[in-house]
Amino acid sequence: MPSPTFGHSSKRCDKFSVRLTNAERLLDLKTYLATETDSAREPYDWYLALVIAGAREHNIANEYLKGLYEIPYCVDECLNRPERKEAIEALEKSGYSDFRVVLSTPAI
Repeated sequence: MPSPTFGHSSKRCDKFSVRLTNAERLLDLKTYLATETDSAREPYDWYLALVIAGAREHNIANEYLKGLYEIPYCVDECLNRPERKEAIEALEKSGYSDFRVVLSTPAI
């Protein structure tokens, strides 16, 4: 999973459709699509927490979820990053008062 690199190497997509393997319907979601990737980069902590929380919410297969917990991540030192704030707010609305709990508590 490439790191979200906000700015010139990624673009936000506010309507990205996916079909769950056990559902007939499409889900529209927001995501960032990499326009460049660097396998040496790690995702930000809040970004990986958002991905894991979304995977849990949508009952993604346990094997995939386990793989998400194995991804190394880096702590985002930019506390005022707009994307960070938006992600943490979304996690709080979903019941996660501290996004770091998502990273340390496998629910498998």
